[in-house]
Amino acid sequence: MSAEEPFPLDRIAALLVNPEGKRLTYEFLEGKPGIMGLWNIGLSCYMNSALNSLYFAAPFYQYFSNLPKCSTKGLTSDISFFANIYGEKTVSKTHLRAIRRHFPELHDGSMGSAYEFILRLLQVLDEEAQESRYSPPPLSPYRRDDEIWKNELERRMSAGCRPLHDIFSVVVEEVLSCQICKISSIRYSYLRSLSLDIPSAESIENALSFPASINTCLSDFLSERSINARCCICKCKTRTIKRSLKHIGTALIIHLQRYHSANPYTEVTVPESLNMSEYFPEAGEYSLCSAILHRGTVLSGHYTCYARTSTSWMLFNDRLAYVLPQWPNQALESSTLFIYVKSAS
Repeated sequence: MSAEEPFPLDRIAALLVNPEGKRLTYEFLEGKPGIMGLWNIGLSCYMNSALNSLYFAAPFYQYFSNLPKCSTKGLTSDISFFANIYGEKTVSKTHLRAIRRHFPELHDGSMGSAYEFILRLLQVLDEEAQESRYSPPPLSPYRRDDEIWKNELERRMSAGCRPLHDIFSVVVEEVLSCQICKISSIRYSYLRSLSLDIPSAESIENALSFPASINTCLSDFLSERSINARCCICKCKTRTIKRSLKHIGTALIIHLQRYHSANPYTEVTVPESLNMSEYFPEAGEYSLCSAILHRGTVLSGHYTCYARTSTSWMLFNDRLAYVLPQWPNQALESSTLFIYVKSAS
């Protein structure tokens, strides 16, 4: 290819930039210019997909791009370095190994889980952020006064020791009720993500709404249902649980529990825009920025990642990256995790 020959339209790497306007890695693959993803360093497709999905979540990228270099160490230092060079040069195999070295429990010779990797990564980053700082106690799982809980949440958020919880945070209220003695208890769970079951066609009231969508999964998660639990007062197994959302951060991780479903390859429609106000009035609109797909079984398979740049959608398959004309707005049978970011109001 001569210097004067124009690049093929589907390989114009110089025009593709990440959410912050930095140009994506510009490399020559097999003699042709193109985008370069992340090396597979041995059963690491789960880690590569997880890193790509987080990198293209603008709040996550902004947080690490603004960290003072002298104040970071451990995993925080490695992720900060990754976030600052990925858009400009190739991330070396050595650096990817350095990141994976922080998670020996997830790499035991078999392929890990992208979802478990993300949760563990956020946990370690939180632990490093609060080292030598005030660490607030866990939120009490039982609250009867909603105002007390809100004050506790505001105090925890303003403590400054868990900065990533401003980004990835979901608070779920669970009301457990006994249908015999009518006694109820309230429990609050402070989460980094929403892990949703995929409802079957039989459990969806309107069969025409099948295949399921993310909205269907959310509605099913928040619906009242019976649980196999004994009431501590009357000892009867007639309890119900009703969930509601009380807080959502600037980024929302949604995980589909495919292997809890009778058919792990159930198609799920994934919208680019998600109106979370339907489930939590103060939430507003969220936009899809990345999605992780897994094809295989619970013990093996392969991960890939869709990510949205400022100009297009891309599909990352380890080292290879492909420009897509648009988000594949169709029912996906292998999608497993999505990251939505709150839209600017």
